[in-house]
Amino acid sequence: MNEPPKTLTQAVDDLRLIRQVLDQTATSFRTLAPEFFRMGVVWLVYGVLSCLVIWPDTLAFLFPEAFAGWDPTTGVPRVLSALLPWARVALWGYLLVQCILWQRKKGTFPALGGKVLGIWQVLLVLYLLLFLLLEGGFQYHSALPMSSEPISFAWDHAWALFYYSRLFLPILFPGIPLVVTGILLSERPLFVLGLVVSALAVCSAFGPGLVPVLATVLPLYAFLVGVGLVQVFYQPVALLVLARRLRRRPEGV
Repeated sequence: MNEPPKTLTQAVDDLRLIRQVLDQTATSFRTLAPEFFRMGVVWLVYGVLSCLVIWPDTLAFLFPEAFAGWDPTTGVPRVLSALLPWARVALWGYLLVQCILWQRKKGTFPALGGKVLGIWQVLLVLYLLLFLLLEGGFQYHSALPMSSEPISFAWDHAWALFYYSRLFLPILFPGIPLVVTGILLSERPLFVLGLVVSALAVCSAFGPGLVPVLATVLPLYAFLVGVGLVQVFYQPVALLVLARRLRRRPEGV
């Protein structure tokens, strides 16, 4: 016996039921927004701690009342200096753990979301490995005795150039993942954000070389402070912007 044709209301109800099933079986990529937000906040806290330890003179110049008597060798500044290396290890560890947790969640995503998440995983691990390699190599090389031999002198310059390349690592993360995410998810703002992050990485790397060019536009001190702030904060800020953008995406994509 043939079933009577469905009414428009019944068809809409069927579509809603199908959508509910899909939402239950396929996690939306937007559910990663809180995780990117936490990553950005943790990274931002580390950036603030870095500023307090590395730039005491700069902070005293910009905020004389707040940082009057700030002595890096005593009291709280000395404690923060001791905590900075451990804070860096904690940040790296947190990012690595987050990457592992993503692997457990990848199977619940739609095909497109799983591919995007896989790109973030691979580039984050590569970023951490290269950063640790450059940082560890720099510490090892710094501990070696100085030599005036031409070969050793040339090696010192070659290693300095190699270590200097770490400033380009933000292109790897989060620059490229943002660009790819913007393309695959049709999110133009994320695509533009990835390009901005990559451009800032290049500008921060070549910042000292741009001093003669921009000396006529900005005071030297303001320019150097600006470059330093960019180097410290633009990666966590990019993750926070990404989290905010993902919250606005519809479910199921």
